[in-house]
Amino acid sequence: LGQFWDACAGFPGSTEDVTILQNSTLWAIANEGGLFPEPPKEFMGQPLKYFLLGDAAYPLQNWLLKCYPESSVLSSRQRKFNYRLSRARSVIENAFLRLKARWQCLHK
Repeated sequence: LGQFWDACAGFPGSTEDVTILQNSTLWAIANEGGLFPEPPKEFMGQPLKYFLLGDAAYPLQNWLLKCYPESSVLSSRQRKFNYRLSRARSVIENAFLRLKARWQCLHK
């Protein structure tokens, strides 16, 4: 099961997602290395780190995965990465849509 780790409210609806993120406590925590548990949990013998998923508008960070810029020279591996990242982001977007639908009373 997924979890919402942070909520940042109070921005107008037209505010870009990247602006909201960069003004959130989550951004500050991530920049300070707070997304990496100590000691790190292991998955298949490797240390497990947490990452945020973003679209092309987000700045590349060591804790934020974003797609490769669209280009005709992308390798098949890069296109596959973009596709899989897009699929993962759609799961997250659907979770936010369900959250917004559940708490419509907060929009008033």
